[in-house]
Amino acid sequence: MKAVLLLMCCLMLGSCMSPPVRYYKLPQTASVVQEPLPSQKTLVIPPVRLSSALDSRQMVYQLSETQFAKTQQHRWLSDLQPQLTNFLIQAFKQQSLTYWAESVDVKHKDAPKLWVSIERFDFSPNRYATVQGTWTWAVKGRKPLSRDFQYSQPLVKKGYEAVTRAYADLLTQLVKAINSQINKQ
Repeated sequence: MKAVLLLMCCLMLGSCMSPPVRYYKLPQTASVVQEPLPSQKTLVIPPVRLSSALDSRQMVYQLSETQFAKTQQHRWLSDLQPQLTNFLIQAFKQQSLTYWAESVDVKHKDAPKLWVSIERFDFSPNRYATVQGTWTWAVKGRKPLSRDFQYSQPLVKKGYEAVTRAYADLLTQLVKAINSQINKQ
């Protein structure tokens, strides 16, 4: 009888324990040359602006067309804003022959600037990941160029690791599109 009571207590305690929290970060872009080419112009990328729903370490997922929620056991390892900003800077360094991306710096105050605002950075479990927002490219003496963007990608595997890889792919697509647009100017 004591063994049965002990077993029941253990089962009840075990069911009260919550699953462990797991942490994720955006994958790194491929390594790049650490020095700009002489022909490259500096492009300043200030910190990415995030909608208030994204300004936490919790990941956001889509429940329905109009409903979103934040994960409880799956979180970003560090704040999302610096991760996104750093990813964009590194992706530009890797992809652009015209511009060398830098973070905000006083010595580059007259350099072209690229502001990126992200309203959606979410996923639908086992279906797709989405990145949506607006970017604005500004060059001193010219009218700023702004574009809305939305990219979605099916998740090729299940799990949060697949979600973070899809986000990296979507951000890489975004950088390619921005690079193409600003090189036409």
